[in-house]
Amino acid sequence: MNMVLKQSIDSDEACARTQVRAGFSLPAYYYEAAERYAKDMAIMRETSWFLSGHASRIPKTGDYFLIDIDNESIIVIRAKSGAIRAFYNVCRHRGSRVCLEQSGHARLMICPYHAWTYDADGQLVGAPDMPAWFDKAEYGLKPCHVDTVGGMIFVSLARGAAPSFEDFTAKMKPFMELYKPENTRIVALDHLSCPANWKLVVENFAECYHCTASHKEYGRVHDLAAMMSYTPEAEGGWLQRLKASGVWREGVLDDISSPHLQAGMQMLIGRGALSGGSTGKPMAPRLGELPEWTGIWTAVVFNPMSQVAFYDDHIILFTFIPRGPTETDCVLAWLVRDDAVEGQDYDPAEVAYMWRHTIAEDKKICANNQLGVASAAYQPGPYSSTETRAVETVEWYLRHFVDVDAQ
Repeated sequence: MNMVLKQSIDSDEACARTQVRAGFSLPAYYYEAAERYAKDMAIMRETSWFLSGHASRIPKTGDYFLIDIDNESIIVIRAKSGAIRAFYNVCRHRGSRVCLEQSGHARLMICPYHAWTYDADGQLVGAPDMPAWFDKAEYGLKPCHVDTVGGMIFVSLARGAAPSFEDFTAKMKPFMELYKPENTRIVALDHLSCPANWKLVVENFAECYHCTASHKEYGRVHDLAAMMSYTPEAEGGWLQRLKASGVWREGVLDDISSPHLQAGMQMLIGRGALSGGSTGKPMAPRLGELPEWTGIWTAVVFNPMSQVAFYDDHIILFTFIPRGPTETDCVLAWLVRDDAVEGQDYDPAEVAYMWRHTIAEDKKICANNQLGVASAAYQPGPYSSTETRAVETVEWYLRHFVDVDAQ
């Protein structure tokens, strides 16, 4: 990098850091500067796991899907052994993308450029007209880290050892065990591109200060005040009832020292609703080992980019994937019990309705937020008293991305 340019970038970073105020949104630099985004991704690559999908999406050997993280394309595939593997979607010949469709089945993966051919284990099995010294065994697809919990697939792009997956998942397992996500399957899948920085997207998802004004349909079914209040007396002793039945799990709420900023909590839907659809009524068979319809939903935050919502009858996977300084992909998957029959036990459009509607509103919110941040008139504003998790998300970001990068 040109030395003058580097000094200018370093000066911009230092200036932005001095403008940070506790309890206020970040200076615009952190939401739009390309050099800051590059630093974010260099750190995220080494420290983060990304929720990438569910094992039900690739049931047979050769079934695959792609997940794009920043400028990387990753092939997630069912290997010949039945294990789930992940590879960089980069041909070892001259670097072309190998798989061009977002999902499919490939007994063999054939590069469209020069027909180098790979099997489901990533091994090079065909390379036409190569010299005698060439050894195919040395030119398999480059692997990346992949692991699963409850059927949910996570990918890490760490160049060395990945962060401990056991540490990453341990505190969240008690919340998931009730619902048995490994015994579910995807029934709807959405992929939205949001023109906003990843931090604006995850801040928005960390607070419900905007819900009353922006999510009318969500608030029609979910009692926002009841969800936030944790007042069991007002709802007929629901908390005591759930504790007696064994359904209740004590909440987890990491502070900003945590590398992942995890959370696990159960909240009352309210208004007598038993599920999160348009009517509040059950939409599919009850999941896992739930002994009754509870009227709650469980939020599991593995990290700000990878979150899961569990209702009694369906699960929603949320992944927020940085793709550029002002671009974030929002990938949602809805799951129901794997023995449920479409048209008889559930309607996929109804299962997806509430959060499909809500995430579309969130996309608009975040896009408008990015446009406002880009204005010369923007200056950081104070968070409300109900936006505590958004404040903590910003403080976590500063501690684990900005201040670490400066050391």
